[in-house]
Amino acid sequence: MAHSVSDAKSKAGHSHAIAWDVLFLDGKEERLARYENHALAIDAACELINKGYEVHGISRGPLAYPIGKQTITHIYAIWAREKSIARR
Repeated sequence: MAHSVSDAKSKAGHSHAIAWDVLFLDGKEERLARYENHALAIDAACELINKGYEVHGISRGPLAYPIGKQTITHIYAIWAREKSIARR
């Protein structure tokens, strides 16, 4: 599932690599998870949504220009449909 912010350097492989961030709500607390590329971040965000978490944004580097909730909802619908097809 999600990795803590402190795991970002090890997951990214290099300290100079720009990680992809996923901002989500865990109870009443916002959490930030980092991944080494956009595919992992999007998959993680979809897994979080699938488990009932509220994902607020996906972004490369600082969350200055995140992929918003409406787009994330659209991506999740595609992800869930593909995952369902793959299980058949």
